[in-house]
Amino acid sequence: MITNANQSSWALQTRQVVNHRVHQAQTLAVQSGRLWLTGAGRLDAPAQDFVLERGQTLRLEPGQSVLIEALQPSDFLLAESL
Repeated sequence: MITNANQSSWALQTRQVVNHRVHQAQTLAVQSGRLWLTGAGRLDAPAQDFVLERGQTLRLEPGQSVLIEALQPSDFLLAESL
């Protein structure tokens, strides 16, 4: 992982998993590969799964906990959202 003030760059190998807790609104942008994301559910909002490929993005909201798994070697960015 490489970080600066506004974004972090990640590289995951196939089947590698990261548990990411979102503290402020962020956008996840897939640079290469394919990711499977599972957001933690609540009583009022069930868990959701997303499969993202190169060029796709997903907005992550504060307070979310997201499992990110690489379905193949993948690179992605997490950047602050405005």
